[in-house]
Amino acid sequence: MILADTHLVIAMIRRTDPDRAAQALVLAERHAAAGEPLVVAECVLAECAWVLRSRYGMAGCDVARVLREALSTPALVAWDPKVAETALDVMEADPALDVTDCILAAMSARRGTDVATMDRRLLRLLEGGDVTT
Repeated sequence: MILADTHLVIAMIRRTDPDRAAQALVLAERHAAAGEPLVVAECVLAECAWVLRSRYGMAGCDVARVLREALSTPALVAWDPKVAETALDVMEADPALDVTDCILAAMSARRGTDVATMDRRLLRLLEGGDVTT
């Protein structure tokens, strides 16, 4: 398993620097061709969402869309595809939620575990049962 870092994923998504984007794509495609796609860990997914929102001013629903597109390529896979898909669905449905809350809600739904939180918005989401895997 080879883990992708945030810089690589952002370069593949944003493509604002053509040279960096090309390098990132070549690296990722080389690993995919060898049958070893790069794995996007939950911390990288969270950091990518934060960078796309804070640095590039993207809306939460757009962040969810571009991250979902990136994870649907043969070059990148999520550490847990179902959790990542659910987290991005939650983010798209409620863009005001922080990506970490979306990941926690998805992990809770997928694994049947509780989340201890004092965040009212996350609590409403968890209690509402609106998270499905």
